[in-house]
Amino acid sequence: MSAAFWYVVKHPSKSLSTTGLVFAGYGDHQIFPEMVEYQSCGVIGGKHVFTQKEHEVIDHTKPASLSGFAQTSMIDTFSLGLSDEAFSSMMVAANWELREFANNIIAASGAELEKIDNLPSLVQATMRKIRESVLEQARENHYVPLRNVIGFLPVDEMAGLAETLINLQSLKEKVTKPSETVGGPVDVAVITKHEGLVWIKRKHFFDSELNSRYKLRQAAQIQN
Repeated sequence: MSAAFWYVVKHPSKSLSTTGLVFAGYGDHQIFPEMVEYQSCGVIGGKHVFTQKEHEVIDHTKPASLSGFAQTSMIDTFSLGLSDEAFSSMMVAANWELREFANNIIAASGAELEKIDNLPSLVQATMRKIRESVLEQARENHYVPLRNVIGFLPVDEMAGLAETLINLQSLKEKVTKPSETVGGPVDVAVITKHEGLVWIKRKHFFDSELNSRYKLRQAAQIQN
């Protein structure tokens, strides 16, 4: 059994005229789904300028994929065990402490700092190893087991998980930042090979309780 799981969080663009676009679904001859993420900078000089950021393909060797877009701190924490902000802060602190440790060792040994002209490169090389080790551990201990479990979740549970993660992101933005970039009612849809796009939860721009004719039209369409 193979499954795909992607969720999208919309937010105002951080840079002028830059828009994120995510395409997910099945081609005419595809058995498994595929997702492509683009960053569009708009039309410049009559030409559409864009870059491809992410591309995920589900197959027999990769039963599921978990990706976040725009605001991703909660999906990163959920899938890797730490957010990008926490990881970046940890790397900055580790780099500073590593430099201080190296300087202290040099001073304690009586060596002359000026004679070690490649100290910055040595620190950077060690930092790369630390970064790779942390990310590899996060991937093996968090992302891979989670991905394997998601690959066997029923469709309704995957939809519920996506909505929960977005709500958590919205709550985090609300309580930690002065301006909310994620919030409000959440639309949830599922795309399957046989049913196509099916709305699990969809908000209306009007109150359906105040529009009885709308309900009657919907009921008539279902009966037909």
